[in-house]
Amino acid sequence: MSNRLFIERTRFTSLDSSGNTVDESWGFRAYDDFATTYNNGCASLDELIAQSPEDLIRSLALDPIAGRPFVRFACEANQPIFIDDQPVEVPQDVADMVFKD
Repeated sequence: MSNRLFIERTRFTSLDSSGNTVDESWGFRAYDDFATTYNNGCASLDELIAQSPEDLIRSLALDPIAGRPFVRFACEANQPIFIDDQPVEVPQDVADMVFKD
C-alpha cells in the first residue's frame, strides 16, 4: 500500500473554553499516513481559493521543519500530492528547492 500525500484547503476556527468562536483563519493541512502539518497563513478565504495547487505545494515547501520533508518525500517516491481531489506533481522549481538543503 502506498503512502498517499494530501493537501486540503482548510478554515481554522479558534474557540474559547465555552466553545464560542474567537478567531478564524484560512490555509491548508498537509498529511500522509505518518504525519500532519498545518499552515494558516492566508489573510482571507478569497486569498486561499485564489491559490493554485502548485502555489499550495510551494507554500508547504517553504516550511523547513515539517513541510519541506513532506514535499521531498513526494519527489523521492515519485508520487503526486492530492489537492482538490486531483493528483498534482511537484513543480520542478519546488523540487529543486527542497533538495538544496
